[in-house]
Amino acid sequence: MEEYWFKTKSDGVHQYCIEPCYVKDNGIMIGSAKCQQCQFCMGAGGRTMEYDGPDWIKCSRLSEARWGVLETNKD
Repeated sequence: MEEYWFKTKSDGVHQYCIEPCYVKDNGIMIGSAKCQQCQFCMGAGGRTMEYDGPDWIKCSRLSEARWGVLETNKD
């Protein structure tokens, strides 16, 4: 399972996850703390600063979470 570098938006201090998860479809954003606690999350990593969480996740249902669009590279 490959790393998925999820999309975020920064306000200069904090970084926010901006992709909704369509597997849960209850407001959880891909890469968020709630996403990382999901039973389908198989790991997360990358940058871990005081205000920023990980940059990527591994999800067993990523294709469904992103409406069938699978993207595994950061750029």
